[in-house]
Amino acid sequence: MRLVRWKPIRGGRLAGPAALVLLVVACSGSPTADRGAGTASEGATAAGGESGAALQEVYAAVEGLTGDERRQKLLELAEEEGAEVSFYTTFALEEAEPVIAEFEEDTDITVDVYRAPSSSFMQRVLREAEAGFAGSDVVSSNGTEMVLLEDEGLLAPLETPMDDDLPESYLQSERWAPNYLNVFTPAWNTNAVSPEEAPEAWDEVLKAENLSLEITDGAWFMELVTYFRQEHGMSEEEAIALFEQASDGAIMIDGHSVQNELLAGGEFDVAAATYMHRSMQFVNDGAPVAWEPAVEPMIASPNGIGIHRDASRPATALLFIEYMLTDSQELMGELGRTPVFADAPSGTGEYEVIVLDTNRYGEERQKWDDLYDGIVGGGEPAS
Repeated sequence: MRLVRWKPIRGGRLAGPAALVLLVVACSGSPTADRGAGTASEGATAAGGESGAALQEVYAAVEGLTGDERRQKLLELAEEEGAEVSFYTTFALEEAEPVIAEFEEDTDITVDVYRAPSSSFMQRVLREAEAGFAGSDVVSSNGTEMVLLEDEGLLAPLETPMDDDLPESYLQSERWAPNYLNVFTPAWNTNAVSPEEAPEAWDEVLKAENLSLEITDGAWFMELVTYFRQEHGMSEEEAIALFEQASDGAIMIDGHSVQNELLAGGEFDVAAATYMHRSMQFVNDGAPVAWEPAVEPMIASPNGIGIHRDASRPATALLFIEYMLTDSQELMGELGRTPVFADAPSGTGEYEVIVLDTNRYGEERQKWDDLYDGIVGGGEPAS
């Protein structure tokens, strides 16, 4: 795995949603790591083009192949492409590195990695597209950003049998697949909340005393309002009122990791929506934190992975993605991430899960973020 710094790409003006994204992230920090290669290709910004034709040839070459036979064919094609692949991701390096190392060891393919926070990741991908620079073969970020990249025409069609066994609600695009989940679950401090007092339903969570809300959870909020409407017969106004009442005196936190730490430290009794994998880690470390029996349905936001429209190594990109959707799932669980397959280690098991409708949230984001901002703005910030 190779990590080097990014040299910014210069280009013309952007219009539409891409320009808005770059405006929002213009003041963001520097990326943490990067690959220095990436080839400027004439005509890279034309959707499809030579890259699209090459990818279709790959699909034709592996059509009908499954299992080891499919893997072997992709390995042969990857060798012809130079046995390297460029991967742009928001996946934390301490978790990405062992996953990539396992892939490299199993395939003898070198992965060039650019890792950055979401804002810097989006800035780079959009800047490179603006400049006609084909830098990445594979891109991976949270589902809402994958929707934006798809809307910008920057994702190639993804044809793989590796996600056939996933529930239909997990498969929200023909251009990217979920490679792990960020699962929201309530958690509580066991020094303050006894097993008998633990919340058993979402309305009980929102009525809990000494509650904490995370201030960026607009997507979680949207899905729960929808759940209350569909499953409890509430109007949208009635469901929103539950959150407004919950915010009265609630402690507002910016960041789920910080929220878990403060919960373990006894700063509040109940956190409405922690990441399941982080709460599991705290439980395993012996902290006074519990999240089971889980409040159902869990709300999960998918992290996505896809082939860049201008990928110069499409066979290697497809091989890498299929590896992430199969071989890497067990290691994802060992690293504390939530695999997309429920029966994988650290998966969601038999729990009921509602997966965020990323397309709907992309279309209605302004509405739900504004509503949620108005709610959490009425609480108490963490000291």
